[in-house]
Amino acid sequence: MARPLSASQIALYAADPDEWRRVYLARGKFRVNPGHSLGAEVHRVLARYLKGEADITPDGQSFRWRGHQWASHSIAARGVPFLPEPGAAAVERRFDFEVDGVRLVGIKDAELPGTIIDHKVWMDDSATPRAHDLPDDIQAAIYAAETFARTGAATLILRWVYYRADASRAESVRVIVTRGRIERTMKRVVALARHMEEERRRWDSPQMSLGLPGSL
Repeated sequence: MARPLSASQIALYAADPDEWRRVYLARGKFRVNPGHSLGAEVHRVLARYLKGEADITPDGQSFRWRGHQWASHSIAARGVPFLPEPGAAAVERRFDFEVDGVRLVGIKDAELPGTIIDHKVWMDDSATPRAHDLPDDIQAAIYAAETFARTGAATLILRWVYYRADASRAESVRVIVTRGRIERTMKRVVALARHMEEERRRWDSPQMSLGLPGSL
């Protein structure tokens, strides 16, 4: 049986197949950068807030990473106007479902009936959010496909909240997607997943392990 795949793994393969092979086939280490670590900390703060476990205040606890002090609470606080009230959403909801023989797994940041919410921390203006890009985004499409499959809904709202790393502001993009629109992106997701599985089989083959011709 094919191994389960996450949206981040498929997105990495789509963006940089060689990096995916290095990390997932050759068992290399992820290249961690400040954005990854800061994003994880801001997500943790937001999850506690949305669960009703903690308030977010701009002058709250900061986050130290490699000699730099990141104001994780200040960053998260900028997005509060775009978020549901604490306790209203399902937070960090795990999912595991199958599309055309491909098993997909992941964790959604937050979900309301008919609405999927995701948090993104961006370091500069090169990642300025655009709503019309979301239906083609691998992560967004997988999240939407799971909700469509589970609920039978005809349309969904995708709300992606972008938090500037310097804590200066947050922006929200919102788009309504149909099942048919997401199915178009999911065809690409399934094709990528099948290529990944084929590469994994070739990598695990005896020829590859022995370093014989025909290996990757």
